[in-house]
Amino acid sequence: MKGTLGFVGKRLTEARQSRGLNKTTLAKLIGVVDSQVTKYESGDQSPSMSILDKISSVLRMPIDYFFYERAYDFDVESPVYYRSMSNATQQQRKAAESRYVWLHDIFCHLWKFIDFPPANLPDIEVPNNPEEISRQFIEQAADDLRRCWGISDEPIDNITRLVENNGIVVSFHDLGADSLDGFSHRNFDRPHIVISTRKASAVRIRFSLCHELGHLLLHRNIPKEMLNDAYKFKLIEKQAHQFASAFIFPQSAFYQEILVPDLTTFRIRKARWKLSISSMIARAKELKIINEDAEKLLRRSYGAKRWNRVEPLDDDIAIDYPELLKDAFELVLSERIQSKSSLLDAIPLLREDIEEIAGLESGFLQDNIVKLQLRREKLSSPEFSTPKKDSSGSNVVTLIRPTDA
Repeated sequence: MKGTLGFVGKRLTEARQSRGLNKTTLAKLIGVVDSQVTKYESGDQSPSMSILDKISSVLRMPIDYFFYERAYDFDVESPVYYRSMSNATQQQRKAAESRYVWLHDIFCHLWKFIDFPPANLPDIEVPNNPEEISRQFIEQAADDLRRCWGISDEPIDNITRLVENNGIVVSFHDLGADSLDGFSHRNFDRPHIVISTRKASAVRIRFSLCHELGHLLLHRNIPKEMLNDAYKFKLIEKQAHQFASAFIFPQSAFYQEILVPDLTTFRIRKARWKLSISSMIARAKELKIINEDAEKLLRRSYGAKRWNRVEPLDDDIAIDYPELLKDAFELVLSERIQSKSSLLDAIPLLREDIEEIAGLESGFLQDNIVKLQLRREKLSSPEFSTPKKDSSGSNVVTLIRPTDA
């Protein structure tokens, strides 16, 4: 049985992982043994055309994807920082990371035509050990980022657009697991942040976005291997949480506005700062506005109101969705640099995947085809005259429309 020339095994691994399938399950679905899938993915053997058709159908991937050679490198050495991944399985993380590689593909193609904003993060000297990062350091880093981005200690209306305007690629989409809120990664000189829409309250999404900002700013010098240390990983997560609260609701403003640290005050301030009441309780404790006993009392009242399930205003504050990639697609199309079909040829992914990852409306990249319908009214058959000649000698056909009786 002959294989298919040019088949790239790594693409099969990515597609399989993105759909949350292991090798055994895929093998059963396409009618081969497990070891055959291993050979396909390692590059030791390529599938026949009939098997490749089955793979394409099962994984819902264009066949061209399995022959796709990336023109741009992907930084596999830089660590991926997750939020709330403690309960996520390795399969769930692999699925999220495979779709992240697709985000990279989408961005790299658009980058050929679009002058994206350069990455703009302050050059802060950060330790290579999280134990050397203090709370004061985190507060200063959050303040430095606000100064770098030219914003005062006032509420930020649209944090997502602010992040995008400073050269960070952002994608909101379903990561396929309740235990994955988001992750971040530096792909060489371009930071990326991916946020899950599964727990889609605006306040939670804003916090997750700023949590990942904290990782990008505070932990860029921390070795990848350190994430395997349970204690240090927990510390890194705590620091990213502290950074998110400090960036959203700066220390100076917090002292001025939280004069009475009770649930009523926190609820009022949530509408203004778009920071959760739970996070404000924790921040009040960190800033020593309340002590441990007062925090426990607040947590008890918070739970009694069932705010640990849904907080007030969660359904009222609008989500700030990413717009940078969407704007890039619209510009490429409006300037007629590429058509929708040529974009899909150049980015060999399922159309629905591109639309979800890039924040496009469903069907955005689908060519508009006029659907013809039969006439319902009764018309006489048109008659055509004898062809005449125009001044150039070409035939001219004149349609004679039916006249009224």
